[in-house]
Amino acid sequence: MIASPGGGAVKSVHHYRLAEPRAEAGSAPHSRLQRPRLDAASASLALVGLLILAGGMSACGGSPIRARPEGTSSLWEVRHQARHFLPEPGPREVVVVVNYNSPVGNHAGLWAGDLLADPAGSYLAVRQRAPAWSGPNLTDYLRYQMEDGDRVFSYRFTLDDTAFAALRQRVLDAGPTAPLFCAAAVQNLIAGIGPFQVIPQVTWASPAELAEHLAPLWKLPGAAGTCQWPDGAAC
Repeated sequence: MIASPGGGAVKSVHHYRLAEPRAEAGSAPHSRLQRPRLDAASASLALVGLLILAGGMSACGGSPIRARPEGTSSLWEVRHQARHFLPEPGPREVVVVVNYNSPVGNHAGLWAGDLLADPAGSYLAVRQRAPAWSGPNLTDYLRYQMEDGDRVFSYRFTLDDTAFAALRQRVLDAGPTAPLFCAAAVQNLIAGIGPFQVIPQVTWASPAELAEHLAPLWKLPGAAGTCQWPDGAAC
């Protein structure tokens, strides 16, 4: 719910049943649609579910708000003119990308050098429809995420050879990811490796929660990584 992995709408589905045919004097038997009433127990369960959903969203929505850079023309250039402000990931560099255009975040992906992990994402499937597409790269991936808005952040870390090899192998070994589990998949790829030693494995997480885990790794003095907007400005 989150949406893309960060949000979704809740639908209520009404089931209808046919009433027992009832014969009336002088007429043939017929049937009619009858809508059942919601009993008290079902209503209580539905209310509890909505309260849990609302509570979870409000908790995730408490993630720190990041201010925009003073000028946004360079962000427009990234989005609409395919300008490249960020270098491609280095040979031992890990780049965690968080699409943060909703309170809980929209999506998360990861680059391990030139290898992209886009769990439950649509980037490759959509881009491959264009015959002239030259293949995935970081700026193009950021531009695709910016279709939701400008708040797309790259968290960059350079690992030693051993840690990078272990993380890259996780990416290669990873199976398919269910919708809404993109951030959990990314978090589990990096958890416990190199600078990510303090990041735990999870069953589920929002992109905003993943960003919270990464914050101490780039915000604090002497931190291992950096955080950048799509135009290269520091977060």
